[in-house]
Amino acid sequence: MRLFFYQAFLGIGGLIFLVTSCKSAAVHSETKEVAAPAENALIMVANVENAFDGIDQGTEYPDFKSTSSNWTQEKAEAKARRVAEVFLAAKCPQIIVSPEVENQNAADMIAKAAEGCHYKAISANKDQKFPIGVAIFTSREFSRTSLIETGYRPHLRVDFADGLTVVGVHLKSQRDGGDDLRVAAADAIKKELAAFTGRRIIVAGDFNTEDELLRGTKVSNCTERAQPTHVFHGEWHRLDKIYSTQCTQAERFDAPFLMRNSQPFRGVQHQNSGRTIHEDEGYSDHLPLLMFK
Repeated sequence: MRLFFYQAFLGIGGLIFLVTSCKSAAVHSETKEVAAPAENALIMVANVENAFDGIDQGTEYPDFKSTSSNWTQEKAEAKARRVAEVFLAAKCPQIIVSPEVENQNAADMIAKAAEGCHYKAISANKDQKFPIGVAIFTSREFSRTSLIETGYRPHLRVDFADGLTVVGVHLKSQRDGGDDLRVAAADAIKKELAAFTGRRIIVAGDFNTEDELLRGTKVSNCTERAQPTHVFHGEWHRLDKIYSTQCTQAERFDAPFLMRNSQPFRGVQHQNSGRTIHEDEGYSDHLPLLMFK
């Protein structure tokens, strides 16, 4: 008899656990639908943390080469879908500046995965001179695209038909210095800004420094009061920025599914016998920024 009641108790407990787990899963899946306040976002900066395609071109980081990792076309497509989740959760901002996209092929994969946003993808790394570059996704009509050379990763300039110009940037990281390269990249922007007349200008992306490299130019930092977007050694930093000649409301996009353990939920990977194993989960080590119309 005691055994019967014990088994019955376990059965009821298991049922309660199952129901509770299902409810929790349902709540998590709904988060992506309701988290975004961004219906009128003009522009988003979204560092996507290493969005590579599935083809070995020889310039990839070792963690994304087929010879030293499990990175495949299927993994690349899964990554593109996770990036697209972020774009869709943010209600398809009109323009997205995304550092860390490998090339045009990788950018096109992301645009396809976010097909409901009707994006055209433009990559600054079409010639594959660097492992990654900045890409711009937009649903707006544009008239011209060009590169701004910096001596390192080029900036990407897009001129829109309505008089707006966006410059997407991804400056050298601080992991191994690079101060001179960041200053040279900022100088290239300043030279470009000096030639602008009569257009609204937005310069946006990952500046990889909290220094105000564009202070004293035509543009102002529209996101200086937004919450920081990147964690390094346990500290939050404002590396992603949006500058403009016409600032509007700006904020960090921190939908719950983009966070884990109070930090950005970055791509999950581990080492196994000298190979990098990528799991199909995680988003980026940066949170996005939004600026509204």
